[in-house]
This record gives sequence, structure tokens and C-alpha cells, in this order.
Amino acid sequence: MRIAVWQARGRGEPVAVEGTGPWSISAAGVRAVDEAQAPLDGAVLLPGASEGLALLVTPEPLEGRLARNGQPVAAGIEVLRHADRLELADLRVWVSAAAVPVEAAYDPAIHGDEAFCARTRSRLRAGEPIVICPGTESTPCGALYKAEAWALGRRCHHCGRAPGAPAWKPPVLEKETYRDLVRLAIDSRPVD
Repeated sequence: MRIAVWQARGRGEPVAVEGTGPWSISAAGVRAVDEAQAPLDGAVLLPGASEGLALLVTPEPLEGRLARNGQPVAAGIEVLRHADRLELADLRVWVSAAAVPVEAAYDPAIHGDEAFCARTRSRLRAGEPIVICPGTESTPCGALYKAEAWALGRRCHHCGRAPGAPAWKPPVLEKETYRDLVRLAIDSRPVD
């Protein structure tokens, strides 16, 4: 697994943020940084360990201004899970688990004696570079491909995953939903 980070402003369409982390989250947006480059006024998103998907380090200047799934975040460290949403002003950020293809050398003791490439249908040879398809969010796979066959960029014959395609994408905020949220926020204000 690797971490995928997405960002959107206002009602904009979510786009993937490049890099493998750590990431800096500030009013200017999300960007991949070296740990030494992380700004003191922005939150830092670090790839996590087995306990959680990512770690969010929130400095005191962002306490209460940064929200996780609609709840204000206190200064400190929080563990993030798949599909958690962060909000800072009009910036929305999602963190997701992205299943990645596994590159390996074919080993009959591990992958089976009679293994064939799912695309070319040719027998795999010991030591030959292979790729194991991770599947999609709803369909685990594990199909074996010769590395050259996987690199062709076509969909997996078993689960339909396209090489390089993200397994999960954030939901798009529909215009009606956004208007309803604004109306509810205005209508729920106490009347003096």
C-alpha cells in the first residue's frame, strides 16, 4: 500500500497531489516536501506505520482552523485512516490507501509451479521479472503478469484494474449539495 493525497478548492474537482510524502498542508494548498522544508505554519502529513494510513501533525497556529471529517483538529498528532477528509478554509484534502502492483522475480516455490502470464498466457520462468496485480478497492486480484506485459498499460484481465490508475477517488461535491449545505448553515444560525 501507498498513500494517495487529493486536494480541491471550493466546489472544484479533486486532483491527485504528486509525491510520496511527507506533504505540507497550508492555506496555499498541499505540496510534497522534505521533512526539513515543512513550514511551521502548515500541517504536515506523514506516511504512517501499520497502525494508521498517515500521521497528521498540526501546529498551534492551525488548531481549530483545520478540520478532520468535519470536526476541528487540536494541535498535536493524529492518525488518519483511508478516505479521511481534511478542511482548511476552502481547501479540501483526502487521504487514501492506494494498492500498488508488486514487482518481483517469479519463484515457483512462492507463486506456484505452473504459473502463466495473465495477458500473454505464456509460462513464467524462474527469476523472470513479474508484476502482481493488487486489484481494485472492491476486488482483490493477485494475477501474475510478465513485467513487459503489465507495462503495456492495458486493464487486468481478471479485475479490470488499469496500471497506474488510482483505486479510490474522492467524492465530487455536487452543486445542489453545496447549496444545501450553505442554506442549512445560514438557516441554523440563532435569531437575535
